[in-house]
Amino acid sequence: MKNTAKHMFMLAAASLLIAVSGCKKDDNGGNSDADIQPGVGLKEIRIGDTAQKAFDVLGTVTDSHIEINGIFFHFLLYINKGIIINFEPTDSETLDPNTKILAISLIDPYSGKTDSNIGIGSTRADVIAAYGQPDSIDTDGESYDIGITFQYDNDIVSTITIIK
Repeated sequence: MKNTAKHMFMLAAASLLIAVSGCKKDDNGGNSDADIQPGVGLKEIRIGDTAQKAFDVLGTVTDSHIEINGIFFHFLLYINKGIIINFEPTDSETLDPNTKILAISLIDPYSGKTDSNIGIGSTRADVIAAYGQPDSIDTDGESYDIGITFQYDNDIVSTITIIK
């Protein structure tokens, strides 16, 4: 994906995360116990799996998308689980079940942790103790080359994004 499209996608995804993080959650979905695996995905669903696998593992939800210059960026919002699945860009307004997962973002109430015991609610100091200084810092958060990005709210992890 070209850098411009990638940045537009990340900006759209970040805007969406900010918008939905304040949404009310019901008590039916609950927390996920899946472990976070940087550069890989979650225990049950991984980067590169298909949309159909996401539906099979996490349940069926309505596809959402953002269209930028004829390119569609599809995502699935599992708000009650604190999981947002982002897919490879496509030229179709309809999400094909074979479309591959590009990134997985985690927000409250997701309760899974990395093998270093880092999750939503960990402190920036905890992340640095576990992973060292980030490899890059920008508007998308503090990223590590192992395939994980952390966003903070007052030095507390508010969003974790897993990428390949």
